[in-house]
Amino acid sequence: MSPNIPFFLFQNCIITKGASRYAIYDLQMKDIICVPLSLGRLIESFQGFTLDSLRSMHKINDHKSIEDFFKMLLIRKKIYLSNDIHLFPRLTEEFDSFSLISNAIIEISELTISVFSKIVNELTEMNCVACELRYFRTLGLVEIKNTIDFFIGSTVTDIQIAFKYNHNISFSDLFLFLSDHNLLTHVLIYDVPQDLINLNKALYTQIILLEDKWLNTHQCGVIAQNQFVVNVAFFSESLHHNTCLNRKIAIDAKGNIKNCPSMKESFGNIKDTTLEEAINMPGFKKYWNIKKDEITKCKDCEFRHVCTDCRAYLDNPDDCYSAPLKCGYNPYTCEWEEWSANPLKQKAIDYYGMRELVENEKRKMKNEKRKEKLTDK
Repeated sequence: MSPNIPFFLFQNCIITKGASRYAIYDLQMKDIICVPLSLGRLIESFQGFTLDSLRSMHKINDHKSIEDFFKMLLIRKKIYLSNDIHLFPRLTEEFDSFSLISNAIIEISELTISVFSKIVNELTEMNCVACELRYFRTLGLVEIKNTIDFFIGSTVTDIQIAFKYNHNISFSDLFLFLSDHNLLTHVLIYDVPQDLINLNKALYTQIILLEDKWLNTHQCGVIAQNQFVVNVAFFSESLHHNTCLNRKIAIDAKGNIKNCPSMKESFGNIKDTTLEEAINMPGFKKYWNIKKDEITKCKDCEFRHVCTDCRAYLDNPDDCYSAPLKCGYNPYTCEWEEWSANPLKQKAIDYYGMRELVENEKRKMKNEKRKEKLTDK
């Protein structure tokens, strides 16, 4: 690495400061690097400087460590060396969408099936591009195909479907079905026997297998590293809007129109209210612009612009700017913990009626640890 040529972050690499460290998001390679505060400040404040100038300005004694750090960033293609910054214009942080509603969740029941064509037409009128369908029973491939066919010719190009495990459908057949139906991007199957999960969960990346016996709205809102979204669109949206509820609409099993099925407030029923009427009701867009930079704890987190959000379940149910209840990350210690074990969250757990869910999760974790010990022996 030449110490006399200025360094710059690549346009697709964004550095974000947290309370205890920085994170560099590579929005092209979908990669995250965490760096100490001292080094993060150098990158954030002194792009366009040479390594030699940094050393002299900051009287850095450990030259080798600094040089090794910048070499690592260079090798991993997070920074480049150039005397001409104009060759690499910065990434725009603007966000806009042609969709009045960009994503929807529909809980499938007899009521919603009876007006399904109406729902798809109204979503198309609002340029919706993604839809999650939740069934509370088993499905066959023919029924899945019939469901997807409703969306042919619509604006929806990304369909995710969730249903109860059906032993008559093999995962290989389902994977082939996915390959032949481009609108269907992911399938979530619940109530799957544990032995089948262990055998198959790594084979089919578009098929998500869960041992849970049913889909429960209380299961919504978990914040985890494996759910980070590292891309330009998500990052840009997070700067201006809520990363979960912006331009989202949901229809629960009773036909109630909501921001999310897990939220209590509804804005009419699909039987007698159009989706456009619902989103224009007072309060429907209340959460659309609650950004991570405004949320307690989240605003101090280095992962805030690649992390999803939850406004259905909060640390403080009386404060819509409170942190998500199901986040176990501490940005002040940079440690992850089981969210439900935090003593400060117990009051909210009881408020939302999640005690049974938490106890079931504890039992599941104990069983998994027991199986791991037996496997090790």
